[in-house]
Amino acid sequence: MIDLIGYRKMGHNELDQPSFTQPLMYKQVAKTTPVARLFEKQMIEKGVIDQVGLDLMKATIQETCEKAYLLSKTTEYKAEDWMNKQWASIL
Repeated sequence: MIDLIGYRKMGHNELDQPSFTQPLMYKQVAKTTPVARLFEKQMIEKGVIDQVGLDLMKATIQETCEKAYLLSKTTEYKAEDWMNKQWASIL
């Protein structure tokens, strides 16, 4: 059995302030170390990766995401690009 509580650290959207509706839960959320940071620490402690390698990996991922984001601003799509047999049968 898994007892799981899910939450959105920053609320549902940029206008949401979840601590208004769930103040006790979000006090705990604010004190909680993100799972990614815990995993990073564990991998460093186990010698799977060192801090330099981790920083490089994170920088590479950030750079890849930034490039994709910038490319998305100039990419144009046509509805026909998304059309396949399944969608065509609906129209």
